[in-house]
Parts: sequence; structure tokens; C-alpha cells
Amino acid sequence: MSGIWAQAGSHFALPTPVAERQMEKLWREPKRRVLEKDEDFSWMQPSTPTIPDGACAKLSGFVSKMHRTRRLGASRWASRFIDVDDYRGRVQVQRGRHTPPRTVCSLADVSLAVAEPPLAHAFVIKSGGVHVTVSARNEMELTHWLTNLQARIDAWKNKAERPPEARPAFGAAGEETFWVKRATDGTWRATW
Repeated sequence: MSGIWAQAGSHFALPTPVAERQMEKLWREPKRRVLEKDEDFSWMQPSTPTIPDGACAKLSGFVSKMHRTRRLGASRWASRFIDVDDYRGRVQVQRGRHTPPRTVCSLADVSLAVAEPPLAHAFVIKSGGVHVTVSARNEMELTHWLTNLQARIDAWKNKAERPPEARPAFGAAGEETFWVKRATDGTWRATW
């Protein structure tokens, strides 16, 4: 049968009008949103990272992590990726570079200690009840990790000890007197 009737499966269906077909085509193609020129998303950008003077720009890499328990036939050491997030002030221990972190500690709460003598090139990252023993490949890498981690820990502890800066919720500093007024009943009212 030909003409305006078309067979769809085992049923006869009316042809789809041209406008509907065009709308389906538009609906199926990938959506692209164009940002307006006056839209400002700068507030979503992270603040500047806290990197101490003399420290390397990005501190991350693979180290060997010691397991607390030893299962039968299992190795006591495993390769782990340590990433220091300078924007949020965190040390993250994860299985691989692109896997979610297993252990996350705040740099303001972390302390470092060199491991006991039988462990070569090892150090301990302590935060609360979490103790992670990791080992570098050689003495030079151990020194690199310890100096850069300790510099970041000190910077974040100093940052945490400083009182926070008071900023108005909106408007420039000093404009508070223009948008907040004292009412006759003694309360403060917004003037907008």
C-alpha cells in the first residue's frame, strides 16, 4: 500500500507531519548552551592555591603504602598515589591517579614522622586515628616528600590559626551603611 499510509510494524499509522519530524530532529541532536555575555561565573572558580615559598608547585606521585595486616600470600606493600590538594588543603591517598581517594586528611590536622629504622625511606602521615605508612624509592625522594609536605602543613596550620576576614554578604566593603538602616523599633532593616 503506498500513499499517505505507512506501515509501522504490524499496524498502519498515519504519516508524521513535517513539523513534528523537524521537532524530533531538533530534540535528538546534542544540546549546546551558549553563555550570555553578561553571565559571570567567576565566583565558581576556586581561590588561589596555598603553596609555600620554596615548595614545588604540585605535590603528587606514587609511593609504596604498608598494609597494617598481612594476609596469607599477600604482599605487605602496595603502590598508592598521593595527591596534595592545595586549593582545599587536603592529602588524598588513592589506588591510582584517576580513582576516587580512599583516605582524605586535612593538612591543618596532619603531622609527619619518620618511620622506625628497619623501614628504609619510610614516613608516617598521621591525622586523628589515621596512620598511613608510606615509603619513597630513595633518600632524595623521601627528602622531597618530607620537606614539601611539612611546608604545606605549616602553611595550612598558620592559615587555620588566623581569624577569618569579615566581609559583607554583598556589595563592596564600606557600603554596609547604605543598605542597612536602623528602624524606629531598634531592629536593623535592609533599604533596598
